[in-house]
Amino acid sequence: MTQTLAPSPVTASPGTTRARPLLRAVAVLACLPYVGLKVAWIAGSRAGMPEGSVLLDHRATMIAANGLTLLLDSC
Repeated sequence: MTQTLAPSPVTASPGTTRARPLLRAVAVLACLPYVGLKVAWIAGSRAGMPEGSVLLDHRATMIAANGLTLLLDSC
């Protein structure tokens, strides 16, 4: 007869359990400026881009790239 060794369940300490929602909220809040800037660039803003920048030459490519990274960050 073969015996399998299952790992014992790991229980989180009470301090860890309370810290998770706070850390999750901090991570979400930290992403908001990035998401806001991506939305602004998709909408046509030039915030943070110097005049004559190559980023302004290919509007459709910038919208696609920013849309993709916005989607990934939202996940």
